[in-house]
Amino acid sequence: MQENRSFDHYYGTMAGVRGFNDPNVGIQSNGNNLFYQPDPNSSDLKNGTKYLLPFQFKGNRAGCTAGGSNGWTQNHAALNGGLNNNWPSGNSPMSMGYENRTQIPFHFALAEAFTIGDMYFQSVTGPTNPNRVVWMSGTNSNGGYTLEDNTESPLLKWNTYPQNLTTAGVSWQVYQDNDNFDDNALAWFSYWNGLPAGTEKSKGLGFLGLQDFYNHAGNGTLPQVSFIVGPTELSEHPSNTPMAGAWLQQQVVNAVMNSPLWNETALIINYDESGGYFDHVVPPQAPKSDWVKDKFNGATVPIGYGPRVPFVCVSPFCRGGNVFTEVADHTATLRLLEEWVGKNANGAYKAPAGLISAWSRNTTSSLINVFDFENPDYSIPVLPTVAKPAQTSSGAWDPTEMCNA
Repeated sequence: MQENRSFDHYYGTMAGVRGFNDPNVGIQSNGNNLFYQPDPNSSDLKNGTKYLLPFQFKGNRAGCTAGGSNGWTQNHAALNGGLNNNWPSGNSPMSMGYENRTQIPFHFALAEAFTIGDMYFQSVTGPTNPNRVVWMSGTNSNGGYTLEDNTESPLLKWNTYPQNLTTAGVSWQVYQDNDNFDDNALAWFSYWNGLPAGTEKSKGLGFLGLQDFYNHAGNGTLPQVSFIVGPTELSEHPSNTPMAGAWLQQQVVNAVMNSPLWNETALIINYDESGGYFDHVVPPQAPKSDWVKDKFNGATVPIGYGPRVPFVCVSPFCRGGNVFTEVADHTATLRLLEEWVGKNANGAYKAPAGLISAWSRNTTSSLINVFDFENPDYSIPVLPTVAKPAQTSSGAWDPTEMCNA
């Protein structure tokens, strides 16, 4: 799982997806479609409304440019009660910036060699941590209380999905380097912090790094399920550049494709949240019975979904430049694992993701249909080569070197 990019921000210009040529884009009450975001500071006028259109980040430092805020308040302001028409004012004019194929060639080539999903949403209309909690447990509101910021962080007490994998006898491992951007959500749960040192704790909170993943892929000893948490500088979180993240993706993809296990492997590349970047598709909203009271303004608001984020499936069963159009969110990856692990003789899942809400199960995909098991293609596509990011004299990653030059 990578960081902080919306679908339109990366893939709005890609052919064949719901991007900037979407014929079904929503229409506002003023008659403009949702690409014409109201902006009182703009000099452009259409149908009596000043507007700002998506614009390309350009120049040598385009990849260094941040968008708007990924905060709860700003995301809800931008979505504007489901109207999705308040990005420049509710978030930032910079939210409207995007990259294209010339700037992120590896991302485009990978998606076009395999399968891209264009209806995959962040689970929570908010920042990184709540979305990664959903990715690892299926929920972010299991009877707890509201955490207002990262400095007030008592440990979470509900079950995480890796615990269910262990119970079902499925091998798994979190691969992370020491600088993991605090992105391993298992570290925020009391269960994992309370374990004694040993094999189980090391699977979730240890520091088997990316090189260990590459080595295990190369010699065919990967566990059945791997979770990869990348280093800060390679996470694609602005101002860490897309190309630095592309280099990490290249290393992981090459390791998987060259593994003796390639013929039976699926790699899911997704992003935790949109990073304050605009996306034109209105997210599905849970029923009001699932909404929460906003402690800051007293309003009752939906938790999610938030804007679309990139999703790519890399596998012999996802080859061919396909577009997966089913609605999905971070719970979909857990539902995929449910299906893959299978059921007992009594029909119950061996590794159930029991904390996923009924609404999410009825709304989103289990990702099973992203795979074509009848027509696998085991060939290895030719992908662009990505330059290795800069490093400091001590070996630390420094992909923002160009930004500060």
